[in-house]
Amino acid sequence: MLLKYLQTYNLACLKGWTEHVKKTDFSQIKVFLVTSVPGKHFPQNDGSHIHRVANILSKHCTLPSKTTPQSEGPLAWCINAQASTIGSLGKAPAEWLRSVMLRTLSCHKQGQPTANSQATLNIIYPTVDNVMKSYFGAEGGGCLPYAKNINEKQKWLKDYLHEWRADGTHRTRVMPHIKTYCRVSPCLTKLAWFLLTSANISKAAWGGNIQRDSSVYVRSNEVGVMFMPSLFDEDYFVIRKECVPEGGRVFPFIYDMPLMSYKPADYPWCN
Repeated sequence: MLLKYLQTYNLACLKGWTEHVKKTDFSQIKVFLVTSVPGKHFPQNDGSHIHRVANILSKHCTLPSKTTPQSEGPLAWCINAQASTIGSLGKAPAEWLRSVMLRTLSCHKQGQPTANSQATLNIIYPTVDNVMKSYFGAEGGGCLPYAKNINEKQKWLKDYLHEWRADGTHRTRVMPHIKTYCRVSPCLTKLAWFLLTSANISKAAWGGNIQRDSSVYVRSNEVGVMFMPSLFDEDYFVIRKECVPEGGRVFPFIYDMPLMSYKPADYPWCN
C-alpha cells in the first residue's frame, strides 16, 4: 500500500526511494497505513481517509457493549480530533463534520457506520490566547493556517472547540502542527485507537460528502498510521502511568485531559 501511495505522486525524484521501499521487510510493522490521494474513491479503495479509517475501525475496534442502563457503552467513549488547521465545513455540523467525519470516526466492530452518530466529538485547536502566550508569540501561529473568513462562516464550530493544553508533556507553549485523532474512555485513561496523520480537519484531506454511489472526492495527498490495541495484544492503550498494570506500557499521548472548552471570549487562532 505504501508503494501504491508513493507511485501516485508520479515524481522522478521518488523513484530511488520507491525502489528502496520495495526491498524493505515490513512484516514486523504493527500499524495500519492510512492514505488519501486526489480523485474519486470508493469504500473498497484505499484512496481516502474517510473510507480507509471506517474500514479499519469496523474490523478492529472493540468498545464495551451497553448491557445494562448503568454500563458505559460505545457512546460513552468520546472522539478527539486535534489538528493544525480546519477547512470549510459548511453552514452546520450535519453538512460534513457529523454526517461524514464523525460517521467514520465513530465506527467499531459492534456498530455499522451511521450518518447521525450521537458520539461526542471534541476538536482541539489553539485559541488566540494560546498562541500569544506561546514561546514565539504571534509567530508561533505560523503553523496554524486556519482562515478567518472561513471561521466567520462556521461559528457553530466553537461548540466543539477546546484549548491546546499540554502541561503534562511541557508543550503547552509550543503550538502544534501535529494532527491526531483518537477515541477516549469515559475515565480518560484509555484509548480504543489512535491515528497520527498529515490530514487536517477538512474535506480536501479526508474526502468530501459521501455520494449516492458511496464515493468521496479527495483533493490532497495525505498519509498517516493508525494504532490499534489488538495488534499489540492489548485491549486498549493506557495513557496514564498510574493506571498501567505491572509490566504494562504507557501509550505516548501529547495533550492534557480532561479537555478545556473554549470560554465565551475565546477565539480560534486564524491567519
